[in-house]
Amino acid sequence: MRKQTVQLTAACMLVVLHGAHAQSCTFGIDGGLNRSTQLFFDPQHPQDGTTQLNGYTGWHAGVFATANHLFRNKVLDFFTYRARLSYFRKGAVQPAQISDPFYPMAANGTSQIPKVDDVRIKNTLDYISLDLTFQKHLLHFGHTSSLYLEAGLGNNVLIRSDIKAGAIDPVRFSPPYNEYNDGRLRRYNLTWIAGAGINLENKYSIYAQCNKGITAVYHSNTLRVRDWSWTIGAGITIGSAKTSLKS
Repeated sequence: MRKQTVQLTAACMLVVLHGAHAQSCTFGIDGGLNRSTQLFFDPQHPQDGTTQLNGYTGWHAGVFATANHLFRNKVLDFFTYRARLSYFRKGAVQPAQISDPFYPMAANGTSQIPKVDDVRIKNTLDYISLDLTFQKHLLHFGHTSSLYLEAGLGNNVLIRSDIKAGAIDPVRFSPPYNEYNDGRLRRYNLTWIAGAGINLENKYSIYAQCNKGITAVYHSNTLRVRDWSWTIGAGITIGSAKTSLKS
């Protein structure tokens, strides 16, 4: 699945470059905050439904480029196309109660109740993401400001993952969290993106996006884990160019 998706993405980019007839391009930087979670599903027990972990607040930052009139087609040129390359931190938080394995179970021949610690298991995943989206600008106001809707796909490459639960190390070796520390996480996953934003004078933008996994971060016979995040961010255009590239 990963190989086929990468090949399809590369093919689409080659088609765009081959047929490019862009009249205007812009590029800039953006960043913001992510409120993310993870969805756990056991395919052997579908009646249990999907478990959603608590939200984790991360961040993202990157560079973007947009282009208008990429194609000699009235339908395709109805949209503005955007590519963003960014660092993206996702994750989830899960409260848990864990017995201290070093707490004595008995003293002087008298049984004791083991000590229980309340912890917040924080799972973080760091990605390099290439988002390819198309936008439609609506409700124009001012000279060059507008509201826009956006949709597309995110290609995410996992570069680091970590589990933290305070000083309680055994959680790292307990399922399902042990899967995140032994190299069995998938290094690539695909997400769909939907959002809306405000473009101000073709210079600044403020946006909100939903980013949800199509493919799993972890996949086994008994467990599927997918990312899900909501993002708010802002961008600034730092340059523009007008081109005429004909195939």
